[in-house]
Amino acid sequence: MVSCGYICLLRRLSVFPATRQLSLSVIQLGRGFKQGRGTGDAGKSSLYNNERRWKDDNTFMALAKTFIDINMVEWINAEIDRFGDQVPSLRQFILSGGGMTSAHIQYARAVCRRAERSVVPLVRDEEADPQAMKFLNRLSDLLFVLGRYACMRTKHDELTYLRPETFVSQKWERKKL
Repeated sequence: MVSCGYICLLRRLSVFPATRQLSLSVIQLGRGFKQGRGTGDAGKSSLYNNERRWKDDNTFMALAKTFIDINMVEWINAEIDRFGDQVPSLRQFILSGGGMTSAHIQYARAVCRRAERSVVPLVRDEEADPQAMKFLNRLSDLLFVLGRYACMRTKHDELTYLRPETFVSQKWERKKL
């Protein structure tokens, strides 16, 4: 049993094969809520150094969207090389899609890019380690390569962007191939 010092609610999903019924149970762990609850009722919260900031501060936004382990950057680079060597080289701009698995990985990449954008102002204001941005950028690169790899492994075609040749009356026109 895990004790975290707070009430932790876990959901256990059980499937009973004979009846194919699902059972969802809530497990309560720990000792209860900490003393001093309600300290954030006025819209502020504390950082690890006990500095109080508004809850919509960029620091909280970035912390909520990212979990950073800087030691993983080299591992990510190696994985990019490993999977990147197995996919065809790029000749055109690739669009998201190419099967359900690839589309989900590309969606995860978009979420990662959003997290990276939320870290940029913190790095610019020297409130966050620049390595955090590097980590998120590399993670995004890995997700791009994994999306292409998944597309190849599931035998789906990669969707490529076809650049329109002319711009006429506020619309791009495509030349038929």
